[in-house]
Amino acid sequence: MQRKRWVALGLIALVGLGGAVVMAQTGRQTRTETPTGRETDIGLSGFGAFTGATASLNNGDESQRATSSGGGMLEFRHIRNAFVGFEGTYSLQRANQVYTFTGAFPVIPVGTGPASPGAPVQTSVSAMTHELTGDWVVSSRLTKSLRFFALAGVGVRITVPTNSPSGSQTTTSSTPSYIYGFGADWEFLRHIGLRAQYRGDIHRMPAVASALVLPYSTSPVLPGAPTPLSSPSSFEHDAEPMIGLYYRF
Repeated sequence: MQRKRWVALGLIALVGLGGAVVMAQTGRQTRTETPTGRETDIGLSGFGAFTGATASLNNGDESQRATSSGGGMLEFRHIRNAFVGFEGTYSLQRANQVYTFTGAFPVIPVGTGPASPGAPVQTSVSAMTHELTGDWVVSSRLTKSLRFFALAGVGVRITVPTNSPSGSQTTTSSTPSYIYGFGADWEFLRHIGLRAQYRGDIHRMPAVASALVLPYSTSPVLPGAPTPLSSPSSFEHDAEPMIGLYYRF
């Protein structure tokens, strides 16, 4: 009886040991077969868009200047490994344009008498820009909670006028954009982190106005008539520092 009891205990121990070995081997295979570094997250950031770009219009008789502004960006990012990652983004920002008439032609106050030597005058078009981009992301994890990344991509900017001088002719403008950037992710809570980054956005200045009514008309014959504008050919570079939060799935 005593011998049978020890045999039974030995068999139970062997079965338990065998099960532990199988489980350990399975766990090792699972960790080996599962790719390391894979992450998927969604993020929301606020940013400033700083630019000083100016374009000459109408053979230098007028100029168009973009104003600095701010906006927000939503991004969906998937990291497969250090060298393979991608993201899609949507951003919305203010994109007002200021137009300056240099006074190369005589101007007269709207609705008044003869022409007089002109001085530079300004008017503006308020606008909002929607941008969609697709970016390639490379990254490196420094610690368990800190990852650095760099990115490059292309997109499209759609600039929609929202307000302009009465009688002016405006239109929606679509231009391609070229994106580069770098930044860092810090996961301070499980699945939730802080994302700080810098992005550069290179694109052609938007042609949102084909004719504008200036505060002073360039036409001594027809005061208040819209002044035709040529399309800008200059590129502008937006410097966009960003900070926001992300949620890792």
